Amino acid sequence: MKRWINSAIIIAALVFFLWPSKHPSLPSSPTEIRLTLLEPFTDEIIVERLITDEADIQSIVRMLAKGEVCRDHECTPIGGIIISSESHESSVQLLPGHDGGKYEFRYDEKTFAVSKSLYVSTLVSLGIAREDIRLDEYLITEKIPEE
Repeated sequence: MKRWINSAIIIAALVFFLWPSKHPSLPSSPTEIRLTLLEPFTDEIIVERLITDEADIQSIVRMLAKGEVCRDHECTPIGGIIISSESHESSVQLLPGHDGGKYEFRYDEKTFAVSKSLYVSTLVSLGIAREDIRLDEYLITEKIPEE
């Protein structure tokens, strides 16, 4: 009986630690974030920001942490986020969404989706103009209601 219990505990621990996460596992103590938004199809830089304010960093991290794993459509990135901590840099590729209510990003070799309204409201709270936030080849100012 004791052997069975030990085996069950080991299996449970392996499942818990090796099971793929539904949400991204982001750096725990980022010190800065570099955000770049691109014009789709031309790769012209529309927005480039270095974010060092703790509250703004946490706003972006909270938004990304709400991402849920989704199917990768192999889209070309339309922007990126570099999350820096004292010992590590993590790269996030921003992608156009394929679902009307979602916005996608790649991180740690997985693709995640967050709600477009959360994505837009987070960027707007950082002072980025709504018309500078692109989805697919369109401006989103007409598609996302004001909150």
